[in-house]
Amino acid sequence: MDIQALTRPVSGSAIDSKVAALQRAKHAEQDGEVAHQVEGLFAQLFVKELRRGLGEGFFGQGAGSDTFEGWLDEHLGESLARDGVLDLAGRIRTSLEQKRAGAIAADDAAGTSSESGRRTAAEGAVQ
Repeated sequence: MDIQALTRPVSGSAIDSKVAALQRAKHAEQDGEVAHQVEGLFAQLFVKELRRGLGEGFFGQGAGSDTFEGWLDEHLGESLARDGVLDLAGRIRTSLEQKRAGAIAADDAAGTSSESGRRTAAEGAVQ
């Protein structure tokens, strides 16, 4: 174990960059989960609407037909989403990442401009 590496002071920017990297990884994981959930819901609705076009449906008009139809919609939709047949999750994830990157850039720009404004005001007060 390198003792010098353990006793070396850590800069604030290094810590900030590590924290930012961890947050990006956490957000990427969350974006992936959300994207898969949205794709699954869309696939279920897609299957339901396609099944409605069949008229009577697979299960007839009996007492339990609506239960079986719901089960079919759910499982077939989950299968489509899991197998990536519709390829929506990747597109949704990309959209979420782009939106987050834009929000971070806007926050950084707002933070930079407000810092420069505070510095200018502080410099004016010193003079």
